[in-house]
Amino acid sequence: MIYTTNYLGVIITAVGSFVIGFLWFGPIFGKKWLALTGFTSEQIEEGKRKGMKGMMKQMITAFVSNLVTAFIFFTLASTTLSVGTGRALCLALLIWIGFSVPIFLNGVLWERKSWSLFWLNSLHMLTTLVLSALVYNWMN
Repeated sequence: MIYTTNYLGVIITAVGSFVIGFLWFGPIFGKKWLALTGFTSEQIEEGKRKGMKGMMKQMITAFVSNLVTAFIFFTLASTTLSVGTGRALCLALLIWIGFSVPIFLNGVLWERKSWSLFWLNSLHMLTTLVLSALVYNWMN
């Protein structure tokens, strides 16, 4: 049975995750991320020419993905009775270690992605899961 979810908390978390992603892959680590992913200067310039309008499909997809992640976190937290900040943060850490880390690790092992990119991407995911835990605890 799926327990009821605080939909306002899910939306707040999804918006917060979107903002974190914008900052993480923009002003904070954007240059590092671009270098690690191997984008060419032509690709970067093409992206700049398209601007926000050209990225709308990706942004909507990312936001929907944030909604799904927040909903699943809130559902798991309510199902496992993760009440309290410590338990919610523990759940975030377990989800990160058990699901996110292996996915990003496969990029290193099989796609020849760097360990630096692994840490950049996986710590972004941990940050959004911690946000989920904090909002869940605040809203419940």
